[in-house]
Amino acid sequence: MALKIDYKAYLASREWRLKRREVIERAKNLCERCSHAPTQSVHHLTYKRIGNEELYDLLGVCRPCHEYLSAERDDDPAVAIIKRLLASGDVVGDWIENFDGIPWLHFMGEETAHGVLHLDISTTEDYNRMKLSDPSLAAQPVIGLVPGVVATCVWY
Repeated sequence: MALKIDYKAYLASREWRLKRREVIERAKNLCERCSHAPTQSVHHLTYKRIGNEELYDLLGVCRPCHEYLSAERDDDPAVAIIKRLLASGDVVGDWIENFDGIPWLHFMGEETAHGVLHLDISTTEDYNRMKLSDPSLAAQPVIGLVPGVVATCVWY
């Protein structure tokens, strides 16, 4: 039988405050989802272990990302960042100058731009068209950044 817990009381507990602090420290006080705003909330990725969470069950996020993840808003704040990079016309140049502009890089565990031979960011539609004309693209790793945007990478 699952342990019942008073969620509001738990969030007010010393135990939760310590766990929350650990997540914010891990995130270096930067949203672990969009990498563009301070961490303001800690989001539960699962509620299976409430009161006994592992740190990997939790994500330090800014308020807009937390609202999106909690289904309180329809627009994904991370999409705006990717769209801005795509619109700049020099995604790779922007990425090399400021790789923090690509939120998923932190989730992959990379902390520097070193190790990437090639990075191509495109809309899913464009990628599918390119794949039809160049079947070798199908062999490259593809990373879904946000709905409608993908990156293909070749790592050393």
